[in-house]
Amino acid sequence: SCWWPQAWRNLQRGTRKAFQKRFLFGMTLCRLVCPLYLFAWPENLIYHRATPWIWVLLGYDALQLGVLCIQDYFGPRFLVPNRFLPPIYDYHTVLPQPDDVEAAGATEPRDCCICMLPVEPAGSIGVSSGSLARRTYMLTPCDHLFHTDCLEQ
Repeated sequence: SCWWPQAWRNLQRGTRKAFQKRFLFGMTLCRLVCPLYLFAWPENLIYHRATPWIWVLLGYDALQLGVLCIQDYFGPRFLVPNRFLPPIYDYHTVLPQPDDVEAAGATEPRDCCICMLPVEPAGSIGVSSGSLARRTYMLTPCDHLFHTDCLEQ
């Protein structure tokens, strides 16, 4: 199998959990069935003798699968220093305060675009306005506001 393009895409876009682990392991296993049968099984259909080189292929696929699993766990960009990576958009940015919005002359709704329930800014729900509190909502580049749980489903 060739999972390197997916690992690269995850790295570029900052995508975490692009595929379920069940899918990754299942696809890798399906892609390895024929080579394992033909080159590791001594009584295969074409009577090709078993070769130890098949274990190199198995290790190569396991390495790719391991990189994708590590990206899911630690984040897609942890392997590469930040100075070599393009910046990504911060979906958990600080929301403008209502005073700032009123001063600008706009009344921006603060409802989640998916569930239509109000999105509470970090300071108003009794949580500190730190990075952890901002993880409850996401602001997209087009200025739509979502609950993190709603958008990630």
